Amino acid sequence: MHARAFRRLFSDSKNLPIIFVVLALVVAVFYGISISGFLARHTVDEIYGYWSNGKYIIYIHDDVVEVVNLFGQEYWAGEFVVPEDDFREYSWTSRYDLEKSQPYADGTSGSDIPDKDFIFKNGTLDMYDVGSTELFGTFRKMHEPDLDFEGQVSLCIMAGEIENTISTEIFSIDDTECLYSIKIYNPNPYLISAKLTLSWSDANDKIQKQERTAYLMPETMQVVAGNLMDAGAGEITDIKCNVKIGDAGIHQECNEIPYDISGVEVHVDGESGCVSDVQFNYTSDYVMTYTDSSSILRFVRRDEIPEQGLICAEYTGDFSIAFYKDGNIIGVGYATADELNNSQLSITEISPVYEYDSYEIFAG
Repeated sequence: MHARAFRRLFSDSKNLPIIFVVLALVVAVFYGISISGFLARHTVDEIYGYWSNGKYIIYIHDDVVEVVNLFGQEYWAGEFVVPEDDFREYSWTSRYDLEKSQPYADGTSGSDIPDKDFIFKNGTLDMYDVGSTELFGTFRKMHEPDLDFEGQVSLCIMAGEIENTISTEIFSIDDTECLYSIKIYNPNPYLISAKLTLSWSDANDKIQKQERTAYLMPETMQVVAGNLMDAGAGEITDIKCNVKIGDAGIHQECNEIPYDISGVEVHVDGESGCVSDVQFNYTSDYVMTYTDSSSILRFVRRDEIPEQGLICAEYTGDFSIAFYKDGNIIGVGYATADELNNSQLSITEISPVYEYDSYEIFAG
């Protein structure tokens, strides 16, 4: 019955206008979104603001584009060529502006810093270096960062300055296990907590990564050691360390080295002559506390702790030891402590060390 009615509908020429209307409605329903997207018009206000791809933040305002790398010392400022409203997509070339990039570009001429191409399309933003087809990534609009943009830039520059002091070494324990050593300097007069990302190429030229958080003592050169997970020393052809400082990474309340180490005993294996373990006592005038309703731990001196409103915790973290001969690091070790209130600790994870001139123990 329905099939016969359907055939009659198409066989009667009087019904053709109705058929065309129905088909047009069907096409409009199924392709309406695509058509509306194609015909969508945009305004410059949709480009202004903050954009992120997880590694970079782009801030576009007035006639300026600012780009900051969240993982290193990289800040770039250039021109935003403001378009007229009512456009479908928009692209422009932004010339690097050395003057706007000050003070972060001190000591550079700007001649070797490339301009950038930007493409705004379908609500996203792409960025390229001029003359390159390598995409920095697709950026999406973000809410205003918790930290103001200038503060975010300052943290990235600070991380880059610290990163420039780094030297890394690998010390083999056996064929399957090795320790890393990160020699790092914090030039600031306060403690900094930073995320360190180690990256290296394995025997198959595949990039491996490992992260850890480290406390960098004020105006101090220190050594951060640890175990390189799932990597034998013979498999590593290169190792690098990147620094990232988060919004809560600045501890200006702690402007001195917040620990004291005493009673150090270095034990040597009687048969091999190799260092077997190191024991020491740790004390600190500081505790880590929640100083407000946030979940951020801060350092507070014990004699300055308010009577109410704080949850206090001893500093728990990593200790590293570096052994030196003729001024060079010849071995390292590390241990993770659980309770650090006048406790005796022992470092047993140590690379082979036989003869040394001196050693240092670091918290962080």
